[in-house]
Amino acid sequence: MDGEAPGERAGPTRTNAEQSEKQYTKPRLVISARSPAMPSPTLTNHKLVDGEVMFDAYTEPDRPSVLDLLELNNQLCFSLYSAKRLFIRRHRRTLSALGLTQPQFLVLLVLWEWDRTKMRRPTMAALGERLELDSGTLTPLLKRLERRQLLTRIAPCVSKRERHIHLTEAGRALRERAAEVAIVLQRETPLPVAEVVELRDNINRLRTVLGEQE
Repeated sequence: MDGEAPGERAGPTRTNAEQSEKQYTKPRLVISARSPAMPSPTLTNHKLVDGEVMFDAYTEPDRPSVLDLLELNNQLCFSLYSAKRLFIRRHRRTLSALGLTQPQFLVLLVLWEWDRTKMRRPTMAALGERLELDSGTLTPLLKRLERRQLLTRIAPCVSKRERHIHLTEAGRALRERAAEVAIVLQRETPLPVAEVVELRDNINRLRTVLGEQE
């Protein structure tokens, strides 16, 4: 044929679409505020790039879809919220033997720790920071425990505006009974102890990361 070198035959020419398909085997799907129209392919791994969630898009029918991200049972926040409610409900039944609510028990846990370690300035501000509670929430808790004569709030000589919180003898004695309750709670935990410890550590790591991002 005219224009062909001897022994050569012209092969099929690849279209731009075929070349593109060979070059990009895993198209990227970007979901962000700048993507008003969200397609619904199936997907697997994702990562955060410049504030945008990047997914590897696939077409296999057994892969979860983008809309699965909106399923209630796929939300970490709901899992934590639901587990917290169930856990506190079970905790409440056990703490009733001590006549304590869950928040009051948490306050006493800190005060027992401070009493053991000889905390130098056991202030209300330090207690609120330790429990991540504001004064409006913490003050009623302390007043109820004070009425039960489990603690005292004393203004030190150096500052009349500051309040130091100390356990009474009754508050210290309650620690022995609380230790028995802790054993019961551990025994009634529906998961193996090793899994509970791992779960606690993972949640603490999540709290740390979220706190650093604020």
